[in-house]
Amino acid sequence: MSHQGYYPDFQLPNGVVIVEPLRELLQELWCYRYDELYDEKDDGRVTEELWKVCDRLITFFVTYDSDQSHRRLVYLGWALALASAPKITHIISEDTESPPVFAAVRAFLEEQQPPPANWSATKPPVPTGSQALNEARYVIVELAQALDPDHAPQALLDMLDDCLEVYAIVVGSRYRRDLFNWLLVEVVPAAWAGRLPNKIYASDG
Repeated sequence: MSHQGYYPDFQLPNGVVIVEPLRELLQELWCYRYDELYDEKDDGRVTEELWKVCDRLITFFVTYDSDQSHRRLVYLGWALALASAPKITHIISEDTESPPVFAAVRAFLEEQQPPPANWSATKPPVPTGSQALNEARYVIVELAQALDPDHAPQALLDMLDDCLEVYAIVVGSRYRRDLFNWLLVEVVPAAWAGRLPNKIYASDG
């Protein structure tokens, strides 16, 4: 099995404590191959559908230790949005949408401040001619939506779709599996521990 990118091995960060059922789930999901991630065919691994494993991840967050589930989902979404935001500034000169959403997320997580009422940031932006820009902007909107605990699970599923299957972070196929590996070994463990990952994914593709 060939691999391109930063995360060829299943190795969780030092100092991050997660429950054993979550570690086992991450290990299981790592071992599958996914057509959506352009994995090599016929390499001996069992093929799974990406949307199903994303649903399993979010369901685990929602159902296991449910008192902390919303905060963990927001940390998960924040990491994805931070990886998506450079796509916006790469295409347009000024990003006016991400900073207020990131500020609201920080206030929610650090000071328990609720998001603004009737917040325009939760409304989808007007599409542009760039698919990558549109999807990166959608991720920011979905992060804003995730501050509502009733909407958070679906918002995270939408974010995972925009980030893993389309162009919010990576354009093309080359690093798509590596991006998923980053999610498994960096983002999910950190979100479970109530913090951002040590590394935010960056790609020039």
